[in-house]
Amino acid sequence: MEAIFFLVICIFAKASYADVTFTSSQKTLIKSLTLTKEAIAQQHQKAEPSNQYRHNKWAKKLGKILFFDVRLSRNHQISCASCHNFLTGLSDSQTIAQGLGQGSRNTPTLINAFMQRWYFWDGRADSLWLQALGSIESQVEMDGDWEAIYHVLINDRTLHDLYNKIFIKTPIVNKKPFLEIDIDRFKTNIAKSIAAFVLDITQFNSPFDDFADDIQSNNHYLTLNQQRGLQLFLGKANCITCHFGPNFSDGEFHNIRLISQLSNPKDSGRYGAIALLKNNPLNILGEYSDIPTSDTTSKAKTQYLKLSHNTHNHLWAAYKTPTLRNITQTAPYMHDGSLHTLEQVIEHYSTFEHAAPNRHKNNSRLLQPLNLTKEEKSQLVDFLHSLTGTIEVPVYE
Repeated sequence: MEAIFFLVICIFAKASYADVTFTSSQKTLIKSLTLTKEAIAQQHQKAEPSNQYRHNKWAKKLGKILFFDVRLSRNHQISCASCHNFLTGLSDSQTIAQGLGQGSRNTPTLINAFMQRWYFWDGRADSLWLQALGSIESQVEMDGDWEAIYHVLINDRTLHDLYNKIFIKTPIVNKKPFLEIDIDRFKTNIAKSIAAFVLDITQFNSPFDDFADDIQSNNHYLTLNQQRGLQLFLGKANCITCHFGPNFSDGEFHNIRLISQLSNPKDSGRYGAIALLKNNPLNILGEYSDIPTSDTTSKAKTQYLKLSHNTHNHLWAAYKTPTLRNITQTAPYMHDGSLHTLEQVIEHYSTFEHAAPNRHKNNSRLLQPLNLTKEEKSQLVDFLHSLTGTIEVPVYE
């Protein structure tokens, strides 16, 4: 009797997945949404060419210490980890970022930052080290005093020794006054160390990744509802249009019709950030970038970045597509933190009720109501839960 009961259970379990089938082309697409360890290593090699210290073990170690060091902030109370908490998906659970002052946007996660092309919600940084620099200098974030930071590194023997092991050509000389050093070089060295650490923060170990790795078999890493949600993600819900690739993001900028843009019309998003980046002397085209002169490919993204000033520019109030990895940990959502649950996010895309005008008029499918049923919304949320994995603090000897 027990054997028969067990057989019935197994047959029922198999049958419960029987109505979820993926075509060969869907399976190929699903495989493209994850990475092997070898592919991650290859991606790391190509990431951040403007930072020559990105693979330096001492830079990573120094960067890790500095990431958690409150002495980078003016009041010695805020560190990078204050807003990018490993326990909350490298975000902070706040609607709007709170540092020394009140920010204007939600804190984006740093998960898999090595796969990004632009940084901040508006992309005003073209390297991870410029992003780190921007956060240290921002008056509402850390408001760092570089002279004070310089003296921290002079007086802290561990930091001092690590710094001089890395930056052999521009070491810290104890008796040299701050005003006599190349301050921008010192600043970018600090930022490049932090970036070297952040580049190692990865997540490709979610239930979805297990499912994708074994997609050719009838595996049960995802529940029935999650598999149905995945089908919606690839099809009717049209999420894959912007959330594609291993990081579930196209890395580009979209105005997603949030109603908040009507109440805050001066926040131009990507539109205003392009000029800020182009005019920043510390961008990847500047003298503190480590991209060789001959490497025109790596410079191209910033060099040829242009802005059309037509009045209906689709980049007005456009913000970067966030990764969906560990999305369950990074609420609230959107650049303004205006949507507090995944259910609210999906409802927004399903109805666009009370939404701002659509600036993507040339694409009839993009940002049009999805008209999802209650069951479909639930399945999509269930699938998004499958994208959460573990994020560990990198360890260095």
